[in-house]
Formats: sequence, structure tokens, C-alpha cells
Amino acid sequence: MGVMAQRKTLVLRLAFGLSVTTAPQTAPLTAQSPAPGATARDVTPLPQAVAAPVDNPTTPEKVALGKQLFFDPRLSGDNSTSCATCHMPAKAFTDGLPRAKGARGKELSFL
Repeated sequence: MGVMAQRKTLVLRLAFGLSVTTAPQTAPLTAQSPAPGATARDVTPLPQAVAAPVDNPTTPEKVALGKQLFFDPRLSGDNSTSCATCHMPAKAFTDGLPRAKGARGKELSFL
């Protein structure tokens, strides 16, 4: 994982109050794409909570720092775009577009 990817991962984990340690979780979280034609009833529900490691508990201060970093554009490559620019809380942390736009407005591809 590159430095920028590591930085973004750290920011997102802090923004959502998740642990930033590399210690293994008590139960690994897995995500699987639903089968083609699957309905919402076929998708496994998300966990209600994510367990923090005993040696690195979630604190209000960590959550506050994560939120601050999530909205800070200085973490982007050109200091102009925060995570919240595309991951809008009011739109369920999406951009609301049918196809996401990446850096400098370039449409993202799936390949």
C-alpha cells in the first residue's frame, strides 16, 4: 500500500472512530459482493458495532480528530479536496452521482 493510500486509510479509520492499530480484530470483518440479481434481503447486514482492541480503545478525542481530518482538504495531493468532498455525510457518505468522479473531475472506472 502506498503512502497516500495509507494516509487515506488512517484518516477514514479515525473519521469513523475505528481503531488505528494494526492489531487483529476480535472477529475479522468480511465483505462480499452480492450475486448478480440479488435483492436487499440477500445481502448480509452490516455489524452494529466494530470492536476496538483492548489496548487501543475508541475515545471521544479520537473520534473528534477523525472528524476533523475527514473534513480537512490539506490531506489531499493538492490540498484542495477533503474526504467529505466526495463522501458527503448528508448523502450516506456517497457523492450522489451514478458514476463517481475522481481527482480533478475524472470519472472513475471499475477496471
